[in-house]
Amino acid sequence: MSLENILDLSESRKELKQGLSEERLKEQLPALRDLVAFYREYPDYLVDAMLHNDEEFKPGEINPHNPNNFHFYFYQRIFLRVVMRHRYVYATFPRA
Repeated sequence: MSLENILDLSESRKELKQGLSEERLKEQLPALRDLVAFYREYPDYLVDAMLHNDEEFKPGEINPHNPNNFHFYFYQRIFLRVVMRHRYVYATFPRA
């Protein structure tokens, strides 16, 4: 790669907005509000997004492409959603 090509790349990158500024953050506030509202209703999807779990979990199956192998069971997803949506929750956890 020649020096001219490298300089052209650096000039084209200057045109892109980079960094975090107050103006750029204010432009994104409506989208961020929607995202926070969505993840408050569906906190299990937030965990999936952070872990990049794109597939549905099948018990006993190990995915070689997903190194963490962390998945919620159905009842865990429901419980997490209920706890995040309501102020007071009553639950009974039997041992058996």
